[in-house]
Amino acid sequence: MTDRIVRGLWVAVFCVGTISHVADLIRGGFDVYAWAPRVLEPFYLALVVLDALVVALLLTRRRAGAGLGCVVIVLDVVANWWVTLDGSAPNDVPLIALAPLTAVGLFVVATTLRLSRACDIRTETP
Repeated sequence: MTDRIVRGLWVAVFCVGTISHVADLIRGGFDVYAWAPRVLEPFYLALVVLDALVVALLLTRRRAGAGLGCVVIVLDVVANWWVTLDGSAPNDVPLIALAPLTAVGLFVVATTLRLSRACDIRTETP
């Protein structure tokens, strides 16, 4: 898998995240995540900006995009496991629903170093 494909997959992942969280805000306003533990509400709301920032950084080949993306996806996976296991997730989300997000998270973590190196503007050729 080439570095461009990895970066493209990351951009797709974080675009989906951005769109998903924007859609949530449109549907439910700033209280859309009121079901989550208080400490997670601001994080879920911030994902609109954080996911979009990761996309912008990756599209401009900034190394910070890889680091930020890794942190964001790890926190997102942990937060979703938390709300699912403690029963606060809406509609009694089954554990199997976490499989795609967890798989994406593992992919992101596994490719962070590679993407970080590929996004170094000084060494990457267009």
